[in-house]
Amino acid sequence: MRSEFQEESRKSLAERIRDQYLEDNGLAEEALAEMPKEDREAIEDEIAALIKRQYGLEDSASDADSAASTL
Repeated sequence: MRSEFQEESRKSLAERIRDQYLEDNGLAEEALAEMPKEDREAIEDEIAALIKRQYGLEDSASDADSAASTL
């Protein structure tokens, strides 16, 4: 139990966000690695967006441009 706490406390905020996203979506790193490239990249993009929001780095203008370019 103590080693789990120590391991968790060493993780960065970004690592914790990633772990939580995967857990919330019933995924593990191994499953993510085995996904088709397009699916994996979409999930990685979602995780990156969550991390940016948490750090206050979200650029709404470039996000809007990205969303418009995918349409």
